[in-house]
Amino acid sequence: MTVMEDTSPRTLVDIELPPVLESVAYARDRVRCCLPAPVRARGADVVAELVRNAVKHGLGPVALKVEMSTDCIYIEVRDDRDLHLTEQLAVPAADESAAVGHRTGAA
Repeated sequence: MTVMEDTSPRTLVDIELPPVLESVAYARDRVRCCLPAPVRARGADVVAELVRNAVKHGLGPVALKVEMSTDCIYIEVRDDRDLHLTEQLAVPAADESAAVGHRTGAA
């Protein structure tokens, strides 16, 4: 019998934040404790920047969703005016250096 490995992204964080600057530190800390070591600092910094932009330039609550697959971290931030910011960080394999690539998008 062959067992299929589930490679779909796993949700690490899925929260709604108030549109206040205190949400930036909360989001950064919340994400930092769930990310793997090779991307922890970079991922937390990216989350802080995206949430800060949504708080400063968006409207209403800020939705933060972070998912992880075997090789990527997906970060999505939305606000009530449908500001949609995304970031994708590569997760290095255990035998690779800690270098992290990324792709940013806004819809």
